[in-house]
Amino acid sequence: MAWWHLVHLTRSGIISTSAPSDGPGPSTKTKRYTVYSNHWKNNPDYSKWIQKKDDYTATCKLCQADISIKKDSNEENDISKVELMCVFHNVTRGISYNSLDCQVRLAHAVYSDSIIAAKMFCGRTKAAAVARNVLAPYAQEQVVTQLKDAQYFSVGSDASNVGNIKTYPYAVQYFNTETGISKKVLDFYEDPFESSKDIFRKIKEVTEENDLKLTYECQKDIWEFVSKSLTHFDNSEEIDECKHEEVSEGYLYFVHNVISEFQVAILALESDACTVLEIDSEMRKLMSHLKNRLDDKFFG
Repeated sequence: MAWWHLVHLTRSGIISTSAPSDGPGPSTKTKRYTVYSNHWKNNPDYSKWIQKKDDYTATCKLCQADISIKKDSNEENDISKVELMCVFHNVTRGISYNSLDCQVRLAHAVYSDSIIAAKMFCGRTKAAAVARNVLAPYAQEQVVTQLKDAQYFSVGSDASNVGNIKTYPYAVQYFNTETGISKKVLDFYEDPFESSKDIFRKIKEVTEENDLKLTYECQKDIWEFVSKSLTHFDNSEEIDECKHEEVSEGYLYFVHNVISEFQVAILALESDACTVLEIDSEMRKLMSHLKNRLDDKFFG
């Protein structure tokens, strides 16, 4: 007597399959698929707050939080950790993503008795996705947190050509209480323009995107400190007793400052052997000296 496979889908997502047998056979094998169940919409305990996002994820209507329906075992977490560590190692050592494919195959052969090594898969495409979508955002978040704690930092950028693409790094230098002076790269972007204004504009955009301040009111703090210090020696009540210089005295100071230039010219012009050409030369020299004094604002 032939038996057919009997398949039964329950409300909880359990599929029961009985194997064909002419006599006493093995016990029924049950496999559980943890997916979103449409019956939850008819259940008053769930219908008010839960909604479907995809087959393995539900969304709370109240707080908009995503709820994972898929069972996350410790084994899956361990596999993800190992794959993440392999990608991190290659990135920090500057090793190509292509080598990860060979590295994983080697791990399957060397650690054949390890369940984690047997289920580990990390090729070039997956490694690049992990580096860009997991490691890079986390590293950027850590740098931003340290910059906010440090308050003061310097920014450096320099154009670099990669083929026909012009790229710029957003490099920062700051002081960390644990590691000392730190140098990190916060961002790396493409920009075809390389003028000073364009570089400043892009640096400003990256700074504001990461919620960093362009100024910490340094000049304001310095001015407040200086004003408080000068207030201690301020005698505003006795300011009328200070000596006031008249305008005529200012002219005398001006003449005293430039009299030496005139004295040299007068001595040259009063010479017995002075010619017309020498007079022209001395006058031009005097005008040049006076102009230089004006440009220097009579300093020195």
